[in-house]
Amino acid sequence: MNASFRTACAVLLMSGWLSMGYAQTLPEPTGQESLSRVEVSAKADADERPYQRFVKAMELFDAERPALAPQSNLRFHLDAKRRSARVDALKLTLTGTTVRAPVALTPEHFFTVERNELALREDATVRSNRKEDSFNWSVDVRTPGLAANTRRLGDLRLQCRVELLAANLGRRIFSPLYYAQTAAGADPCTFRNLTILAMGDEPIFTVTLVDGARRQVLPVSSLYGGSLPAWVKALAGDWPGRDRVYELPLWDASWPHDTLVELEPMRAAPAAVTEAEPPPAAEALQSVTRADLARWLIEGQTSATVLQGVFGSPEVVQFANGDASWVFRSETGSGKLLSLIPIVGTLLKPERTLKELHVLVGADGTVRQYRLEEMVLRL
Repeated sequence: MNASFRTACAVLLMSGWLSMGYAQTLPEPTGQESLSRVEVSAKADADERPYQRFVKAMELFDAERPALAPQSNLRFHLDAKRRSARVDALKLTLTGTTVRAPVALTPEHFFTVERNELALREDATVRSNRKEDSFNWSVDVRTPGLAANTRRLGDLRLQCRVELLAANLGRRIFSPLYYAQTAAGADPCTFRNLTILAMGDEPIFTVTLVDGARRQVLPVSSLYGGSLPAWVKALAGDWPGRDRVYELPLWDASWPHDTLVELEPMRAAPAAVTEAEPPPAAEALQSVTRADLARWLIEGQTSATVLQGVFGSPEVVQFANGDASWVFRSETGSGKLLSLIPIVGTLLKPERTLKELHVLVGADGTVRQYRLEEMVLRL
């Protein structure tokens, strides 16, 4: 099984995918001039989506924006499915029997479309000039004016609903339970058993929810597709953008829509100027403090192999650029008890204390970035 096929299969099987963007408009068609300016693949295997889905997305967005994200804008995004996909000279066109109009793309591949009754009657498509299955097509909802690497939880809840209930731009396979629940009128974006993935603008090291004085750093399992089934991750390998992927508890109503989602980016290690103490021969993570680590764990200097000697084997996610995410965990509490009847769902997920040392290891084997967190979770 080749790498491209593995990646395509895994992306198809992921439960959800959301992405980022900003506003753009569709120019009005201008007759023959627009026809001469657009290069469109007329092949049957062109990567495209039905125009009707974008219209449905806009309708649901307009209906639900006042409650979830009143200041937000709706846009769409293309993200390459594999590293070999060409993104140079990428173009989109609204194409029907007689309708043909260019769709403006930003350099980051975000776009919007306008309502066009003729395009609807002609069952038009929004078509790229690339082969089928070259890109992930997704919905973006964002409130302007937020700080860099910051999202709003209500925006992401609306983004999820627009994608799953209207646009269906992704090609996913859901369980029978999902279809039974949605047929009964349940909101899929509140399902705890459904993995909804979002993407940051750049590689992510930490995600924190902030509501006034309340702050919650999310566990590292919320990053890089960590909650996906092991067989899906094994099938996908290192898919493009994995280091930008994160997951949020959209179902948790204790976090209001105005909750901010702060995305701490990965960064280069500073030049090491601190003289470090010798590391301990071995140590239990449960007893370690930030002050303890600061004495001997120096970003840009400490070798990752030293960490293994102190804390044992980490959980590793390897990225294609040679960097890796290492996580050392210590968990206390009674664990979790799940229902044996799937339709009932979770009967009990008691609180537990999780302590994590998350380390970004550079391609040279040294520690680039680290964070020690202890959190009480009920996820």
